[in-house]
Amino acid sequence: VMEKAEWIILPRAIQTIAEDIALGNIIANRIAASTSRDAVREIRKDLFEKTIKLSEAKINHYSIPTLEMRLTGDTYNVHRMVGMVQRMGVRAPILLIGGVFMTFSMEPVLTLVLLSTLPFIAFVIYFVSKKGIPLYDLVQRKTDTMVRVVRENIMGVRVIKALSKMGCQEGDTVSIGDVEFDFVL
Repeated sequence: VMEKAEWIILPRAIQTIAEDIALGNIIANRIAASTSRDAVREIRKDLFEKTIKLSEAKINHYSIPTLEMRLTGDTYNVHRMVGMVQRMGVRAPILLIGGVFMTFSMEPVLTLVLLSTLPFIAFVIYFVSKKGIPLYDLVQRKTDTMVRVVRENIMGVRVIKALSKMGCQEGDTVSIGDVEFDFVL
């Protein structure tokens, strides 16, 4: 009878623990999302206030498309980064320390293999960061240029559209009662 009870209770206990972990994970993800949202809201607000207070020379130096990208694209990237740091940056070290501890308790020699990979992982992170940061700066400059060109093209289209309508509207008249208005551009 006791063996049957163990086969019933053990899977149910494992299921309950898994459900608790899943619920905790959901709550942690929601907290991380709201924290990063609130942090980026404050950053965006501060950036907007600083941008409003810029002098004309500074605005011309940075250009309006660049400032727009800083207010939108960069704050979105910061939002994603803060969320990822909260999710992975907190969990990864805990998993690493827990994994080393569990490995050490089960097989101490295997722990040395795990610990010997840490310098390689640190080197890869350093190398990717060293190459990635200049690439990010290059992408930012190219994006700023693209936004500026698209903005200029849109403004040019508006001017061309207005100029092309000029001939069509020169002879247009509208009469309201006895008063006649001529529209001449």
